[in-house]
Amino acid sequence: MLFILFYFFVKGIPQLVLLTKIDKYCKALQGDVSKIFSAPEIGELVDKVAELTGLPRANIVPIKNYECEMELREDIDILALLALRQILNFADDYLTNFLDDWCDFVTLKYTSA
Repeated sequence: MLFILFYFFVKGIPQLVLLTKIDKYCKALQGDVSKIFSAPEIGELVDKVAELTGLPRANIVPIKNYECEMELREDIDILALLALRQILNFADDYLTNFLDDWCDFVTLKYTSA
């Protein structure tokens, strides 16, 4: 696994960990996950995952899975949408950097020839 993480790091591919089932880890969040970012148990878990993977804390995103809920809940949806926004921001940054590097390469190739 470390080889894969190193490969992505060298290639500049952004990495993000979705930390699922956080309500199972922290019983206080089973009824209401809106307090996820202030729960000390989740903070410790994010620290532990960050240490194991070597990724910054900002790249570890806790979310709750829909398992036994019969209806959609806004607090769970918001966590999923925040995670999706972060994934899309990482992808946008990566593609922007890739395009900039590619344009620089093409410019150098044709101006030096």
